[in-house]
Amino acid sequence: MDQEELFTFDDQCIRHLVTSEIFPKNTVVRPFHPTTKADFSSKKWVCFPFYPFSIGFTFFFSPLVNEFFNVTKLAYPEVMPLLWRILFTFDRLNCTHSLDMTFSEIADVYELRTYGTSHFTFRIKPGQYSLASKTKHKENDWRTRFLFVRRDSIPNDQSLPIHWTRKVRVFQDPA
Repeated sequence: MDQEELFTFDDQCIRHLVTSEIFPKNTVVRPFHPTTKADFSSKKWVCFPFYPFSIGFTFFFSPLVNEFFNVTKLAYPEVMPLLWRILFTFDRLNCTHSLDMTFSEIADVYELRTYGTSHFTFRIKPGQYSLASKTKHKENDWRTRFLFVRRDSIPNDQSLPIHWTRKVRVFQDPA
């Protein structure tokens, strides 16, 4: 097991996140376990990386972000960290300037590409210009800071991703 990807977002961090009202009231969060990894998959639990919440997202995500995940069928950690920054930038532009940018407009400029192991990013299509320039790839600790939320504790849980697109570890619930 890759040491750098072990779950380090402990119970205290999880409690702080839940009490900060980033998730709807009565959301059930799985307690910390040191061997859990972000690519564990379960029909009962969904993985949320901490990073999107650290830059300003709350759950429920905006229509643009929901559209992105509904169209691509990617799990939330698969787009760490760059795509979350780009989605946040577009989401803020929509809110701040009353725009109605959709995923299809983003797809006109960017193509979804894989990088590393089971991660995705945007690449600018030939002849296009970046809609979000100076967005960096580098982000420390994102691989170890995530939590699992019980699906049925969130309204519309059927729209949440069930597993990673490329690689899946079966999530064993304790008896």
